[in-house]
Amino acid sequence: MKRLVAALICCASLIGVNAVAAPPAEIDTTAIQALRDKIRTDKKKLVADNMELSAAEAERFWPMYEAFEKAQAPIRQRLTLAMIDFIAVDSKLTDANAKRLMKDINAAERDLIKLRGEHTNKMVKSLSAAKVARFMQIEAKIDALLRFDQARTIPLAH
Repeated sequence: MKRLVAALICCASLIGVNAVAAPPAEIDTTAIQALRDKIRTDKKKLVADNMELSAAEAERFWPMYEAFEKAQAPIRQRLTLAMIDFIAVDSKLTDANAKRLMKDINAAERDLIKLRGEHTNKMVKSLSAAKVARFMQIEAKIDALLRFDQARTIPLAH
């Protein structure tokens, strides 16, 4: 796990604060996509380095991992768009806009929790519960680090 923590710290350094904190008019979608691809690639390596899978387990795990990542993508995109909205409105956040953003974020968070439960149940049918728990721990640590970085760059609502 020490390797995971060190790798997560390295991964955090890959996240461009300027890409997240820049005003929406200056956001380069190509750069954002490149950043996402880099994190996705490094994330898979982090998972691979820390799962301790046998060859047989790996054969069953990786297709489920890919399906989980693919299913998360549109939900995480909704969260990203809401965060960009928070940055875009900055000091001009109205009550109506705040309610909409909170609704969007809460709905996406609920969807992620539901998805996590569904995929955990699928994984436990093919892997030991201990391996699935390990994956969920790794996933939670990566998510916590990314959320910390996001929280650090998004201004508080006025």
